[in-house]
Amino acid sequence: MEENGSRTINWSINLTTADYNADFTSATNGTFQIVVADANGTVVLDRNLIGGTEPDTIDCVTSAEELGIWTVTITLTSFNADGSYSLSEGD
Repeated sequence: MEENGSRTINWSINLTTADYNADFTSATNGTFQIVVADANGTVVLDRNLIGGTEPDTIDCVTSAEELGIWTVTITLTSFNADGSYSLSEGD
């Protein structure tokens, strides 16, 4: 089933970086986007995965920014895939 929509969550982070990983299989179409902004609103991560193209994984560490309440926005646009993603405090 294709999914559409956007969701934003507030994330209390005690470190200045975050580790991100996404791994999707069988992505046939659409877009998965994650945008992470630090406590000052500075975007520290903005990545897309596009169905039917490579790469189908993302693995990275955000730039070092302000700790506190970060926002995480995930947007799906006609996205159809199996897989997972994770975001955790960095080092």
